[in-house]
Amino acid sequence: MTEDWAQHRAILEAALDSIIAADHESRVIEWNPAAERTFGYPRSTAMGRDLAELIIPPELREAHRDGMEHFLATGEGPVLGRRIEVEAINSAGRRFPVELAIEVIQVEGNPRFVAYLRDLTERKSAEAALLESEQRLAATYQHAFVGISEVDLTGRFLRVNEELCRITGYTSDELLNFTFSDITHPDDLAVDLENFRQQVEGALGNYTLEKRYIRKDKQEVCVELSGSIIRDSADRPLYAVRVVRDISDRIRAERQQALLVHELNHRVKNTLTTVHSIVAQTLRIYPDPSRATQVVGERLMALSRVHDVLTRRNWESAVLSDIVAEALEPYADFSERFAVSGPEVSLAPRVCLSFAMAIQELTTNAIKYGALSVPGGQVAVTWDVERSGSMLRFDWQESGGPGVTPPTRRGFGTRLLEGGLARDMNGSAILAFASDGLRCTFEVPL
Repeated sequence: MTEDWAQHRAILEAALDSIIAADHESRVIEWNPAAERTFGYPRSTAMGRDLAELIIPPELREAHRDGMEHFLATGEGPVLGRRIEVEAINSAGRRFPVELAIEVIQVEGNPRFVAYLRDLTERKSAEAALLESEQRLAATYQHAFVGISEVDLTGRFLRVNEELCRITGYTSDELLNFTFSDITHPDDLAVDLENFRQQVEGALGNYTLEKRYIRKDKQEVCVELSGSIIRDSADRPLYAVRVVRDISDRIRAERQQALLVHELNHRVKNTLTTVHSIVAQTLRIYPDPSRATQVVGERLMALSRVHDVLTRRNWESAVLSDIVAEALEPYADFSERFAVSGPEVSLAPRVCLSFAMAIQELTTNAIKYGALSVPGGQVAVTWDVERSGSMLRFDWQESGGPGVTPPTRRGFGTRLLEGGLARDMNGSAILAFASDGLRCTFEVPL
C-alpha cells in the first residue's frame, strides 16, 4: 500500500460524512464507514451494487439514470459542483433528508462520481422543533392576557403584543415610535426611570412596581409592571422585557371598598347616635321599665324596617313610597284608614331613616291620642315636589279624631320631629295642633 493510498484510506475511515464513489454505470466502487452507519449496508454488500438501488427512493431512480446518461453524452450535470438537499433511503426502507455534493474525476478516461452525503435528520428535527417553539412563543406572546414589550436601552419599544396595544389604546406601529417614558404618567415616571437605569447598569435585577399609563384617549390606566433585562454571554445588556397587567379594576375596587368602609363607619355612628337618643329620651319619659322596653323596641323595629329597604337598594337610595309602606306595615289593622299618595321620589339613606322614625312617632301618637284612637278617624299622608324639583313637601294630616289641644310641654316625639329628625334631613318640621286634627309638615331639600 502506497503512502498516498494509506492517507486516502485514513481520510475515508475518519470522515463523519458518507463518502460514496460510483463508476459510469452507477456501480459502487467506494463505501466508507460513515456510509455503512448512515445507510445500513456493510461495505462488502454495497460494493459493486447499483447506487440507485441502494440509496435512491424508487420514484427518483429513473431521473438519476437519465441524469447519468445526459452527463455521459454532454459532460454536463445540473447537480454537479453544488450542495443540494435530497431525500435518501436506507436498508430498512426509511426515508430521510441528506445534503448532497457530487464531484466528477476522470480515471483512465472514464468518469468516476464521488458523492458526499450528510444526514440531515437531526438538524431538520431541531429546525422543526425550533420553528414550532418560535410559533408557540409568538402565539403566546401575541395572545397573552398581559401586555408584553421589548425595549432597547433607551426605553424605546422594539416589540409589543396585542394586549399592550389594548391597554394603551395605541396600535403596534404607533408604540414602536415611542419610549415607555412617552406614555407613562408624569407623576410615576421618575421611579420607573431610576429602576430601569439601575437595571441596565447591573445594580438592580428584576423589579416590580405599580404605575399609570396615559392612554391614547388621554385616560389614565393603572398597571402592575415587571421589568427584566436580557444580557449576552459577556453580561452586557441587550434589551429589556417589560410585562404589564391592567389593574385598573382592582384599584377602583380598593378605592370603592375604602369608601364603603368609611361610609359604613359613618352610618353605624349615625345609627348608634339615633339609638342612643331613642333610648335616652324614652327612659326619661317612661320610668316604668316594661313600658320603656316596649317603646324602645317599637322604635328600633321601625329603624330596622327602613334598613331593610335601603339594603335592597344597596344603601344608595330608597323610594319614599317604599319607606312609608314599610313604616306603616306593622299597623295593617288601620290600613283602610290611611290615604297615601305622592310621586316617586328617591331619597338619600339618612333622609330615609329620618322619615321612617317620623312616621313611627306620628303613627304611635295617632293610635294613642289622635285620629286612630277612635273609630272613623283618618290619616292622609301626602307629598309633592316643589320649587322646580328642589324641595320635597311631606304632609301628615289627621282628621275625625278627638279634639286636639296644644301640649303643655314638649315630649320626646315633639323634640324628635321638630329637632333631631328635621336636622338630620337638613330641613324643617312644623307641628300644627289644630282642632280638627294634628298636622305635621316636613320640608326637605332634594
